[in-house]
Amino acid sequence: MRENLELKNRLDNPIPENIKELQNYEKKQWKERLDRFVETEASRIILESMKKDQCILVTGPHGCGKSSLAFHVALTLEENEDFELLIVTNPDDIVRYASKDKKQIFIIDDIFGKYSVHEYDTMWWSKQGHLVLTLLDRNKDFKILATCRSYIYRSVDIVTVKSSFVHHNLIADGLQLTEDNRRTIGKSYLSAETIDQLGSEVIMKFSFFPTLCADYSSDMKETVVEYFQHPIVMWLQR
Repeated sequence: MRENLELKNRLDNPIPENIKELQNYEKKQWKERLDRFVETEASRIILESMKKDQCILVTGPHGCGKSSLAFHVALTLEENEDFELLIVTNPDDIVRYASKDKKQIFIIDDIFGKYSVHEYDTMWWSKQGHLVLTLLDRNKDFKILATCRSYIYRSVDIVTVKSSFVHHNLIADGLQLTEDNRRTIGKSYLSAETIDQLGSEVIMKFSFFPTLCADYSSDMKETVVEYFQHPIVMWLQR
């Protein structure tokens, strides 16, 4: 009873202006980062899934483009489908700012922790996840889009999340980046001439190819081929 009353009070409270300002600032930053975003089959599939499903969890290894894809989808829904987008890092904020009748999409990057499992986040979803189920039931225009690294997802077993969220794995067949996708992404950061130096085996070698492209700098000592063939060695030498 007390939990239901608390939930009702939270649903009736508007989002504070200072929070809205911070949200707008973060969204502006993400829009700038997404200037070079390349649409792929995965981004199209997940966008369509987000339109019909209420909760989606996007998983994949570090650097494969989970966050960029998720923010692209969320910002597209805000711009084209009149959703209010809210970026959260604390799961409490989902319950705190959820509306009972607005079209809302909450995005939570690294839902269970970034580098390792975050105890508070997993505990919250285990113990408070039922509140999210209540929100889903009372407002069919309430949506959550979350990301998680593959190895963290495999180590977490939370019934609420795994039963309520539609799971999209970015390295699964049909969603993983093709060579053409990777070359197009590469050419959005580097010159076509630079990317054309790379053979198929180099382009396809690492799942974190998008991050390699974003981190590449023309003043590096190593050649572009060396950088993309042995990135970990190059990073350690810096």
